[in-house]
Amino acid sequence: MKRFSSLLFSIFVVYSIAGFVAPAYAAAPTLQGRLEKVGAGAGLGNAGQLDAGAFEKQVGGIINIALTLVGVIFLILTVYGGYIWMIARGDETEAKKAKDIIIMATIGMAVVLAAYVLTNFIVTRLTNAATTTTAP
Repeated sequence: MKRFSSLLFSIFVVYSIAGFVAPAYAAAPTLQGRLEKVGAGAGLGNAGQLDAGAFEKQVGGIINIALTLVGVIFLILTVYGGYIWMIARGDETEAKKAKDIIIMATIGMAVVLAAYVLTNFIVTRLTNAATTTTAP
């Protein structure tokens, strides 16, 4: 079972790296194009000045990547729990272990989604409150 877990983890790492590297490399075929893409992604204009909202875009991108990874981890844990449950063959301890893995993965995903929704709601309200002006 340890061998299967390490194989599954290795496949996940290889596909994760390929998924992040391949689109960026394919979008900018030349060195100049790649450098311009990196500079644009960092929010640098022609004069080296940061664009308005560049920091927010970077943080949003990091949060998006983190949530994607959490979703992938949830999927892997759910599939792993289902696999353990299928091969339990009537063994109650293995079946309970599998159920616990699935339940804990689901609870973890619910907590992460609830935290994201709550944070998004609060930040949106604070941003709207800070940017709106009251008429005299």
